[in-house]
Amino acid sequence: MAPEWQMKRNMLSLTYMTQWRGITLI
Repeated sequence: MAPEWQMKRNMLSLTYMTQWRGITLI
């Protein structure tokens, strides 16, 4: 059972990675 902050952190890192990837692709 993962804590709430861990889930939030996972979502944040995921969005950050996708954003960073989009910037590098351009």
